[in-house]
Amino acid sequence: MGPLLGAAVLMLADEGMRELSDYRNIGLGLLLAVFVIAWPNGLNGWL
Repeated sequence: MGPLLGAAVLMLADEGMRELSDYRNIGLGLLLAVFVIAWPNGLNGWL
């Protein structure tokens, strides 16, 4: 369940940043870093 939830969050974030094409990869990288630091057990462990 965790990988599916993580993939869904990343897809939604990617679609949300579609208009910021120059900064899309930076935003996704920062989002991944925040998830790794803030929730080491993942979103499934947080829920």
